[in-house]
Amino acid sequence: MIGSLSAEFLKLRKRWSIWICAAILIAILVTLGYAVGYLLLSHPPPGSQFPPGFDIKDAKKVYYPDHLINNTLNGLPTFGGALALVIGVLSMGSEFGWSTLKTVFTQRPGRLVTLAARLVVLAALLLVLSVACFAAAAASSLAAATLDGADYSWPAPFDLAR
Repeated sequence: MIGSLSAEFLKLRKRWSIWICAAILIAILVTLGYAVGYLLLSHPPPGSQFPPGFDIKDAKKVYYPDHLINNTLNGLPTFGGALALVIGVLSMGSEFGWSTLKTVFTQRPGRLVTLAARLVVLAALLLVLSVACFAAAAASSLAAATLDGADYSWPAPFDLAR
């Protein structure tokens, strides 16, 4: 099983499509989740009108580290699920397209061991990708709070871990 795990890890680590999908997910999260909304509130388009009683400073607080968990979890299901599916398809489907599974099954590990190793490595990859998304969102929220010179507080570590 260890040999199958290391082989699957090596294959996913060397595959450019996995890295590109991860970069796209982080870029989408930062761009759509933070940058666009923050920039529109900081520099509203000419002629735009806000409703009476609308305070831009209060609206910008949504992008501060206090709301890190909500912002990240609201953005990830939209694009994260789709890109996780693409990563899974690329890791599983390319083996069928390249006809390398016949060689793998002929040499030693069985079908269940190969599938289990692939699923474990994919789960670990998605866990690392989730942590990277939270790190990018934390950097974006810190940048928003720093640009405004506002006071902020971070969510509790237990809440982040949960």
